[in-house]
Amino acid sequence: MTTAKQNSFLSTLQLSDKSAGVNVKNGFAGSSLPRAELTNDVSRSSKIMMQEGGGASATGQLSDEEQLSNDLRVFLENPSLKQALADGSLDLAAYGGQVEDELAVLERECIALYRSKATDIRTLQKELQDCDGVLALLEELLLGFQADLGGLSGDIRNLQETSKELNHQLSNRQHACFGLRQFLEHVVVSPQLSSTITDGKINTPAFVAAVQELQQLVRDVHETKPQTWSCDVPPAETVAGKEMQEHVSQLRLLAVQRIRDYFLQNQIQRFKQANTNIRMIQAHGLIPYAALYDFLQATSPSSADEIFNAYCDRMSKTMYALFRTYHAQLVPLDSTRLSATRQDVIAIDDAVLRDALTTKAKQRVDVFSLKTRATDVLNAMKMAPSAGASSASAAASSARRTASSPSKRQSQTGSKRGTAASSSNAASHGDGTTSSQTTSAPPIISAHVAARSGQMFPYERIFQSILSHFVNAVTNEFVVCRQMFKRDAFDMIFRSTTQLILEQLENYLFTCHDALCILLMIKVSHSMKRLAHHRTIYSMDAFLESITQLLWPRLQVIIATHRRSLQQATSVSLGGIDLHGHYVSRRFAELTCSILLILQEKDSMHIANATGAGSASTKRESIKSKKASPKKNPESRNHAARSKETEVALGAGVPVAASGSATASNSSAGDMLLRDVNDLVDDFVALMKRLAEETHTSNKTKSIFLINNLDSVVCIFRERRVVGKELNRILDELLRQREMFVEEELLCHGFSKMIAFLQQTEAHLVAAASNKDIKHDMVNVQVVEALVRDFSSNWKQRLEDMNRNVLSFFSNFRNGMEILKQVLTQLLLYYTRFQDVLRKVFAARGQAMPTFCKDLVPTATILAEIKKYALSI
Repeated sequence: MTTAKQNSFLSTLQLSDKSAGVNVKNGFAGSSLPRAELTNDVSRSSKIMMQEGGGASATGQLSDEEQLSNDLRVFLENPSLKQALADGSLDLAAYGGQVEDELAVLERECIALYRSKATDIRTLQKELQDCDGVLALLEELLLGFQADLGGLSGDIRNLQETSKELNHQLSNRQHACFGLRQFLEHVVVSPQLSSTITDGKINTPAFVAAVQELQQLVRDVHETKPQTWSCDVPPAETVAGKEMQEHVSQLRLLAVQRIRDYFLQNQIQRFKQANTNIRMIQAHGLIPYAALYDFLQATSPSSADEIFNAYCDRMSKTMYALFRTYHAQLVPLDSTRLSATRQDVIAIDDAVLRDALTTKAKQRVDVFSLKTRATDVLNAMKMAPSAGASSASAAASSARRTASSPSKRQSQTGSKRGTAASSSNAASHGDGTTSSQTTSAPPIISAHVAARSGQMFPYERIFQSILSHFVNAVTNEFVVCRQMFKRDAFDMIFRSTTQLILEQLENYLFTCHDALCILLMIKVSHSMKRLAHHRTIYSMDAFLESITQLLWPRLQVIIATHRRSLQQATSVSLGGIDLHGHYVSRRFAELTCSILLILQEKDSMHIANATGAGSASTKRESIKSKKASPKKNPESRNHAARSKETEVALGAGVPVAASGSATASNSSAGDMLLRDVNDLVDDFVALMKRLAEETHTSNKTKSIFLINNLDSVVCIFRERRVVGKELNRILDELLRQREMFVEEELLCHGFSKMIAFLQQTEAHLVAAASNKDIKHDMVNVQVVEALVRDFSSNWKQRLEDMNRNVLSFFSNFRNGMEILKQVLTQLLLYYTRFQDVLRKVFAARGQAMPTFCKDLVPTATILAEIKKYALSI
């Protein structure tokens, strides 16, 4: 093909040269273009033509003219050929002949080479034929595989379609199975459920779960509204639902009967057995199975009410017997049952007192002094409000929340059981043990331990122990009833017990004449009320209010008896009256201080120090006129605060009427008690004045008697660290009597003439200063001289006499020294004024001081003598 193209190319060149009149051979011979370069250009052009010819053969067979045109175009694009053609230097004929010769040579060489390799070529041809046969077989095999694979792809396609159909059918069947299973779970009783309800043990979590499941089945089979699990069809209208209603109802009746028998015969019946730990039965036999009672309440309300009434009736009898026995055990431990009688008043008759002293006085308890009674009771009461997070209050709050919320499903059974186990420790019952009372309530007296060890307690401590035990029992029953029965049963369980406690208290109050005991019991009742409120229990308010309504009138009666004794007392009825302090003063001070200490009780250490024998700092205190003045004494400021504290401590706003008096409807009990104490102070002061008037004739002895008694009262107030307007009232009267005694003492020891002269002369000088008609020379010089010489010669002896008298008159040495200081100080003031009056009188006359004035004793000398007495003391 290449040779044909070259021949046609050469012929074309020859024709073009002939037409142009150019001798190609001659031109080529004379051409300066190198042959090798020209040959290369022709070869490249030939390659281009072959490529274009190959491309033409691929696209389609070109015509001769088109082929010639293409060849010419390719050759003319070559710049070397184009230049050689342009200048005529290319001899195409010669060049074509040379090419033909070379081709011939190459042809011969190829033929020779082919002949030398003929054997190899035949072998290669045979191998190629063999390969063609193998490839043909392989092609047939692959075509067979292709045909088989085409059939398999169809089968796979069919299998995929079939699988999709089967998956869709399976999904539909699973959905239908799930819906049917869900429907059957809601309406069909499983064999395990039926076996558990029929033969299973009731006191097991499995039975509780089975009962809850049965209750849900009952609701489901009687459901009249369409449900999602019943394909939006009312379950009660389905065939299965109608069929299962009768079976479920029978099974429910069986469960009701078994649960009723379990509570009535198995659990509540055990309460009647002796030495039964009721708290353990409640904690492990009732509260963990509160869901069963909820089932009864929803299924058979009559059976639920029967169980509730049986429980309340049994617990009512148990509580009544428990507190009756406990009170009987504590009564022999009362250390004050023989201490106070109706004759134990402040101003007791002397005949009765002598008779009482002949009895076993050492076994009697002083009913007018607190001693350790306040610390025993009040410190125990302080323990109750301090337990803000006590287990009893937490259990009561949890029980209240549980009762206010609807009962839950089986998932909450374990939590309820845990709450019941913790809340059951809130109090103690028949076993006599205690649990959280050590942190949430005052400690309870263990009667048998105290009796064995010989311990004795005042009645207010016994009363506190009974109320504390009662509050713990109420708390326990509150928790149990709230968690078990979802309601409060205080009235049904504790009605007889409260009546018993009130009856016992009323019987005690008939013979009680101890005001401090009753006042402490009032504080105990109010502390128990605060403790109950802290535990969110308000059903005890009426009972505790009844207690206070019994205590307050009796306290008013006893206070009125004490006042009546003071009002009716005389010097004859009280026996011998001397100058020293009377026992009535100490009784009055002890009783008043004890009442005020209880009313203003804030700090237990204050009570402990105040009820003791006194402190050294208290004994070093002295009564000074400036501090004792009502206007300057800061003690009066504490009365308003104390009144407010009294209202909080004793229940403000509770009107109480004393026996035989009008009802104080607008006053609180604490205010009424404070008024009674103030009236008691007035009655005591009036009695002291009356006794002084009846037994003493001189003003001096009257003052001495009043000072000794009032000072004994003040000393007790100071020892007990009691402040208030009651003390101020006594201090005011004491200061007045001291002033009167100082004047009387100076008048009785030879200073009366000097004091009378001084008072008359000062009055005359004042009148002369205001009226010029009055003369200044009204002073008798001989009288003045006698007064001066008498004082200068006798003043030391008189001071010594006054010292002996004052120290002998007053039993309290410190009080006597204070009065002696006042006497000497007043004498010094009188004498200083006497000297000033003399100077003024003689100065008004225009005269010098007389010679007898040299006998005037200097005030420094008198002051030094007074200091000597003070230092000697």
